Amino acid sequence: VCRKVLKDKYVEMEVNANKINPLISSVKRITDCHVKVPTLCFSLFASLFSVYCCFFDEKLKADELHGTSGAWTICSSVTVGFFVWDLYCHLINAWIYGTIMLVHATLGLVTYSICAFS
Repeated sequence: VCRKVLKDKYVEMEVNANKINPLISSVKRITDCHVKVPTLCFSLFASLFSVYCCFFDEKLKADELHGTSGAWTICSSVTVGFFVWDLYCHLINAWIYGTIMLVHATLGLVTYSICAFS
């Protein structure tokens, strides 16, 4: 009798999981699209702007260790803005991405902020 009750509960849980799973996967697909497109745009902008700062910015080339310029400040600010946005996305969608991605976003923001502004 006990095995039958456990088996019935297990089958019921599987049926409920199959009903909920497509909904979660469709929400995750939409959320992934809303996250991946801005991430792609940011990565293209930041990469190209960083290449400009490294190779063509005269103020940075003059003093490579302690130099700074307006272009580098803009690049750093946009990057910190991206990490703040990434942390926000992972906070409001923690039920989709999990706590590991939330920790990843937090550490990314903290690490970049320490490196860029110290």
